[in-house]
Amino acid sequence: MSTLNADLLRGLFDTLPPDERSRFVADLTGAAAPQPPPKLLTMEEVASRFGCTVRTVQRWCRDGELQTIKRGRLIRITEDSLYARTTRGGD
Repeated sequence: MSTLNADLLRGLFDTLPPDERSRFVADLTGAAAPQPPPKLLTMEEVASRFGCTVRTVQRWCRDGELQTIKRGRLIRITEDSLYARTTRGGD
């Protein structure tokens, strides 16, 4: 690669916001760009979105209807599992 092209790419790279840089490199190299971490919600947030009680959300988690992530005592629900539940039409 010529010095002019390398300088042009470096200048373009420097103008990108940090979160876009990995996608830029992935496009150039053909590698897969890293996926952002899933958005995690509390049971209260999920209950508020669905207009139900926290107890109902706990039941959905227990029955495997919502994907959960447990870190110590904290239980979080992935936003993707909410989308999956609404598209498949839960009760």
